[in-house]
Amino acid sequence: MKLATRIFVPVLMSVAAAGSMASELPPEVPFTSAASRAEVMAQAAQALRSGTIAVGNVDVTAPAVVSAQSRQQVRAEAIAANRLGLIATGDVQVQPTPAQLEQLRMATRQAVQGGDLAQGAAASVVR
Repeated sequence: MKLATRIFVPVLMSVAAAGSMASELPPEVPFTSAASRAEVMAQAAQALRSGTIAVGNVDVTAPAVVSAQSRQQVRAEAIAANRLGLIATGDVQVQPTPAQLEQLRMATRQAVQGGDLAQGAAASVVR
């Protein structure tokens, strides 16, 4: 009897609690669309033409991300950031100073103009 009481009483209490929680939920409201069937079909056809969805697939394809900087600019900025100690390691968050941001901007400009700053030439480091 004790085993039955230990098992069935908690189960009965759980079922009663779940039933009371379910009754607190608001009633479901049926969905009504604001767009007509023709409008939805036109939007779907436009999405197929623009390539944002694949034929037979409901998932939207993500557009390719295009960088505004060249590979040379990104490399120069990474080298300068590493030299300035701005590359975060572990949980440490690094906040660059305005002078360090200016040095990063100058390194990127040097790289675009063909300078040797990106290759590690001697330069003063502001910390």
